[in-house]
Amino acid sequence: MMGKKKFSIVAFPQKSNRLSKKACALFEYFPTPVLLIDKSWKICKVNKAALKVYGYTKAEMCAMNVKQLFASGEINVIPLNSVKETVHRRKDGRTFPVEVKSYPLSFCWRERLLLIIQDITKRREAEQKAQTEETNLKLILDNVPVGIGIYEQTGKLVDCNNALAEILGYQKTELQQMNIRDYTHPEDVLISEKWRKSFFEGTIHNYSIEKRYIKKDGSIIWANINVARYYYADAKASRHCVVVVEDITARKKIEYLLRHNKVPINVILYGKQSVLTEGMRYILQTSRELNLVGHVFSPEDCYVLLENRFVDIVLIDEGTAGQDALLLRNNLDMKFPGVKVAVLGFSEQEGHDFDQIPYFRLQEHSLEELVLIIKSLKDTDHDGPISNITAQQKMRNSSLLDTLTEREKQILYLLALGKTNKEIGREIHLSHSTVRNYVSSILRKLNLPNRTAAAAVYNDVVKKV
Repeated sequence: MMGKKKFSIVAFPQKSNRLSKKACALFEYFPTPVLLIDKSWKICKVNKAALKVYGYTKAEMCAMNVKQLFASGEINVIPLNSVKETVHRRKDGRTFPVEVKSYPLSFCWRERLLLIIQDITKRREAEQKAQTEETNLKLILDNVPVGIGIYEQTGKLVDCNNALAEILGYQKTELQQMNIRDYTHPEDVLISEKWRKSFFEGTIHNYSIEKRYIKKDGSIIWANINVARYYYADAKASRHCVVVVEDITARKKIEYLLRHNKVPINVILYGKQSVLTEGMRYILQTSRELNLVGHVFSPEDCYVLLENRFVDIVLIDEGTAGQDALLLRNNLDMKFPGVKVAVLGFSEQEGHDFDQIPYFRLQEHSLEELVLIIKSLKDTDHDGPISNITAQQKMRNSSLLDTLTEREKQILYLLALGKTNKEIGREIHLSHSTVRNYVSSILRKLNLPNRTAAAAVYNDVVKKV
């Protein structure tokens, strides 16, 4: 390759002895390795830095072919007037990354190639560290329980983590096509715009507010958001903010219930996907007095959920269950005597085949009436052992609750909401194992066999109050 390219740079002119001495001194004391090689890739001349870096003597290097410095043992074609990154090998066998700059020149009327070699180990380490930090940061962002998004001043999302997309119920690509106003509750848009305007005008440097979002499925969630400025290397792109979103819907519900001394009624919805079940799911999710524990599609799934969660009522879609509703009710009476069952439908008939079960004809009731009717099911007397609690037992349970710590009371309340250990951990930012230990401590202090009994005791005490 070198024979096909005419060398044009004169590095060591013959006419000026002074200039030649200066060029030789520059070559010799240049801070990085410099090699002078001929067309056969033989090393003709090296500087002191090269000897120090590679660990050879001058005689050894000048007897070598430059190919021997390459870690692969073979040299790729080095384009003239170019910069190439590769790996070299020292005398002791250690390898290190280098950046090679090549320049053609004429030396004593001979064609030579000048190689200036830069050890880029530190640069590679810095790049690797930066890449590792970026990867770790991405892993952290994608696994933290709070949503994090980077927004432009206009309210358009630039990027977000998985948690934010999950909280809002959208895909990340969908959110990037929307404005934050599109999923902010209409009643909170003005106050949100006011805060954002003050932030980007520089009146405030960061802020924290509670606001409501509308998820993709139409349900409403409460969120605590913290906003701070996000800086890019490009000054023109500095008008961005990072928004940290924490879903506080459950906390808001708890606060409401505590203010009104109410415990929500835990409900399972049993029925296939239909207008009826979708409508009921929306009602249960948005009601402050009803809590949707789960939506199941078979009796088996219903039993599994009942074994692991505290449930007051099972609402059955008439079209899904049919005659199985009565069988399900009878099985529940035997296995879970404290659980009530009701059927939902639109039938115009005066009665139905399973008239032993409460039947709610939806077209006859308003939303408020339907909630009241569902609530009334829980207050209906039954022969189950959980409801048959004397006043003396209630007083005993109340005094036992006083032995719990504030954290244990908080976890017991969440148990009464029908939440699993994992859901409780997410809500109050504790690990699954820590929550499990707290639950064990609660059961031990209250002398109760399981979480269902603990939830029943808590509900009964709050109801007494």
